[in-house]
Amino acid sequence: MIRLLSFFILFLMAFSGCLVPAETTDTNESIEIVPETVQNDSEETIQENNQTQIESSITVSAEEAPITAPNQELVESVLESYNENDSSSFDNVNLLLGTDVDDVLPLLESNESIVQWTALYVLSNIAYKADAEKQEEVKERLGPYLYGDEPSFRLMAAITLVTMEDKAGIPILIELLDDESYFMLSEPPALICQYSNYMLTRYTEKDFGFSCMPGHIDAEAREEWEIWWGENHEGLVWDEEKEKLVSA
Repeated sequence: MIRLLSFFILFLMAFSGCLVPAETTDTNESIEIVPETVQNDSEETIQENNQTQIESSITVSAEEAPITAPNQELVESVLESYNENDSSSFDNVNLLLGTDVDDVLPLLESNESIVQWTALYVLSNIAYKADAEKQEEVKERLGPYLYGDEPSFRLMAAITLVTMEDKAGIPILIELLDDESYFMLSEPPALICQYSNYMLTRYTEKDFGFSCMPGHIDAEAREEWEIWWGENHEGLVWDEEKEKLVSA
């Protein structure tokens, strides 16, 4: 089944919109070059000789050829397109939703927050499609972000776990129900606690009517989430049809 694509986009369809997917271009489209008809043997021989010279001049040995990820140029292009004076430029992150996990995992090692944000945003949308071995690598690399100081990063890391059918992300989402800070780069601004509640109701069968706004947290509903998790976490399993964590 097709898992929820771009949770931030769907979330803000209910909350006035956050990131709008940028129009994508098929970067893999090939260009066919049709040669002119050869007029005679002499011209054909000249063309063959010229082609041989061209090919020999651009030959790169195996040792010299750079080894790059398939979409490395696209990733670099998107990162270079960001402009802090133009918030819409960050919509370009959606161009990376067709890439592979290996294309963005290295970005997690960056010291730049915008690069880390890009990696986590993309992983939260594509990691569930990776094979089991690669998902284990993703989980290992997410550790520092799950328990770090940046709420937006914790949120995306937790959701990445849940989309990979790992219930370990649920208690992080419940904890973030207390967070009244704004999600990084959300436009219009949206609260972390709003995102967290949306994801909890999306990926479980529960909804305790939680709400939050600046200066107000629904403490009663927040406590109900805590109690539910404490009583049911051991029996939660992934339901492929519902694409939710349900009680066994």
